[in-house]
Amino acid sequence: MKEYRVFGPPGTGKTTYLSRQIKEACKTRGSDQIIVASFTRAAAHEIANKRVDGLKIPVPKENVGTLHSHCYRLLGSPDIADTKANEWNEEHPDFALSISGKTDMDDLDNERQSTTDGDVLFSNYQLLRAKMVEFQNMPASVRSFAKRWEGWKKEMGYIDFTDMIEMVYHDFDHFDGRPAIGFFDEVQDFVPLELALVRKMVKQMEQIVLAGDDDQAIYFFKGASPDAFLDPPLPEDHNRVLKQSYRVPKKVQAVAEKWIKQVRRRFEKEYRYREQAEGAVEVSGEITLKHPDFIVRHLEKELEGKNDLGNPKRVMILASCSYMLKDIIRVMRNEGIAFHNPYRTTNGAWNPLGKRRGTTVAERMLSFLATDYDIFGENAKDGFTHGDIQRFIHDLKSDTALLKGAKTRIKMDLQLKPAIENKSADLRRYFDEEVVKLFAMGDLDEKLNWFMANLLGSKVTRYEYPYKIIKSGDIEAFSRQPRIVVGTIHSVKGGEADTVYLFPDLSPRSMISWVNEGDGKDAIVRSFYVGMTRARNKLVLCSPASGRHVDTFRYF
Repeated sequence: MKEYRVFGPPGTGKTTYLSRQIKEACKTRGSDQIIVASFTRAAAHEIANKRVDGLKIPVPKENVGTLHSHCYRLLGSPDIADTKANEWNEEHPDFALSISGKTDMDDLDNERQSTTDGDVLFSNYQLLRAKMVEFQNMPASVRSFAKRWEGWKKEMGYIDFTDMIEMVYHDFDHFDGRPAIGFFDEVQDFVPLELALVRKMVKQMEQIVLAGDDDQAIYFFKGASPDAFLDPPLPEDHNRVLKQSYRVPKKVQAVAEKWIKQVRRRFEKEYRYREQAEGAVEVSGEITLKHPDFIVRHLEKELEGKNDLGNPKRVMILASCSYMLKDIIRVMRNEGIAFHNPYRTTNGAWNPLGKRRGTTVAERMLSFLATDYDIFGENAKDGFTHGDIQRFIHDLKSDTALLKGAKTRIKMDLQLKPAIENKSADLRRYFDEEVVKLFAMGDLDEKLNWFMANLLGSKVTRYEYPYKIIKSGDIEAFSRQPRIVVGTIHSVKGGEADTVYLFPDLSPRSMISWVNEGDGKDAIVRSFYVGMTRARNKLVLCSPASGRHVDTFRYF
């Protein structure tokens, strides 16, 4: 028996344990004989960059990635059809796609919206393939779409996301370099097709280690099932359970354990709460998605003081679907409250202050305030650099805020004298005397009001949020991570916060699964289990906003 399984319940240090095992395997077999794969790029990156006893794991970069990335390299990096939706739509408008397929699961949410008939058929086709359903057993509508999709791919020389796994499964017997040992993480979220590939490849390897937690299998909607992880049963000495949580306190763990026992089939495991941590679980009849202003007031109080480690508290606001968070986000933006989602950085709605391509509006505004003592204190600059000016000047009105030709002049100044970047710039080359005086003598409010009044009309909305944050006095929000995390349960898997606000609401589609029992309900139970176990100190079970919800109160 070449397969070993590691079960890592929430907060038990699975990544650290796995990294340590990988390091030992590198010592005995050589680092080039080890392959590491995980469910997402982020998880693979965390394993690869984890330091064990102060040293980074020596596995070659090309031997670490998602399962899809390993297959992609084996196939010679072909063009991916899922990213060519515009081309497909031109030739097949009756099956037009509004959603693009992904080559990674990092940004996938459980409620990805399908807005066209083509979207629905595309998603269903990929789902059935992931479950290894034979083509002749697929619904007629899916087969009709699939024939056109497959014909188009062949004509264009593309492959799709699922092809990566299918083609390697059928045509290859080993990964690049013929590795001796494979480590596969977050395996509870692998679909049957992916696990079939892994178990085929192990025939050419000495052993594989599958790490995960069936209780945290939350990608049912994409075809994943914990059964694929749990079957076939292994000898007892081939299963390793990480028992001790370093995150979840006693009271939160007790509720979460009662909740997860609803699942019909699971691997029974010992799971110990964080030592000497009582924690708290609150049931709130007042906190509901109907009243976002009340939620914001409540979480502001929750952020007061320090956590048990002496650090500023962090809070998570979690819902099952992203659309449920819109009103909360609207209130926080209106009131200048900083928030983010470090686990889904490409989601701009959840990361309005996040880094994008080029310079962010927050960075532009801070460049405008670079000389202001009220903002930067002793770190305020004596004068603007040309770089400071360039960052914000192009968003200002040329006719009211600037001297004629100022935008062209700053560009030329930077090109002709790049060294000026580190010297004070002559403001009178770009602004009239009154504005220069404002920069030198005006207070913070006067400067901010001038800046907002002189923005190009198309830019005003983008600057309102950072403007309100500065006005609220939370200037540190631009130099540190916000202490409020907003997102879906799926988006924060692997994360934690001192306090978690968990909303029980379900989408209409999920509510059907909830009342019909079966695998769909089990998946929802596991999802909310993941939400509960993000809490390091307090779990707040919020009230439902409608009749569509899970009954978390019953397990308190």
